[in-house]
Amino acid sequence: MLYDLLATLWERPAPVAQLHKAVAFRAGVPTSPGAVERYLRLLAECGYVRTHERDGSPVYALAERGSLLLADAAEQRETAASPTYLEA
Repeated sequence: MLYDLLATLWERPAPVAQLHKAVAFRAGVPTSPGAVERYLRLLAECGYVRTHERDGSPVYALAERGSLLLADAAEQRETAASPTYLEA
């Protein structure tokens, strides 16, 4: 869920309700709004996302530190998904 959440925020800032739907769609599995909120709180505390208020509700955006974490996670996913071949 972490990668999907960061990737969604990379596309654009969003409130929790939008993030919940987008992460569930991206991951292809149901997610809990509570779980998304817990991840967001933790990511904000660690400086990976930032928040601002819009119409009285928090809107989350990817911070520079979060972009670096996303790039690292994407690289690890790519490395894990690429086949390795043994030379004879």
